[in-house]
Amino acid sequence: EVNEIEAFQTEWGIDTNRSNAGGVGQGHRTASERQIYLLQSKTSKVGDGLGKTTGWIHRTRLKNKNVQMMAGVEYRRIDDDGLHITVDGTQDMVLPVDHVVICAGQEPLRTLADELMVMGVSTDCIGGAFEAKELDAKHAINQGARLAASV
Repeated sequence: EVNEIEAFQTEWGIDTNRSNAGGVGQGHRTASERQIYLLQSKTSKVGDGLGKTTGWIHRTRLKNKNVQMMAGVEYRRIDDDGLHITVDGTQDMVLPVDHVVICAGQEPLRTLADELMVMGVSTDCIGGAFEAKELDAKHAINQGARLAASV
């Protein structure tokens, strides 16, 4: 089993044997086993509020996993066809999804999760919905990515 450090080194081409100039070779990146969409209602670039020194690496990792990132999204409904959205107020789309992870708000609002649990639907609360007092976008995105990887 490959540990996290070795996996990181492989992904980014870090050459611990120093057989490449500068200790960096060609990275090995693998796409996600599933199609993942990262959607936000804000029209700004996805991850725009992340730290200047680390934001690029988070966006690059998502891009390398072929995560489709869309901004300016209005969420319409979820049905058997998938997630119905409108992008930039003009483009209607249906994403053929079988799992939805919602990261929304800065106040812990669990009414949707509570209603779904009563209906017998499995839910996970992460980020600000789980604990808003110490809201941290980087931590919430990390939680979302880990939850998405587990489904």
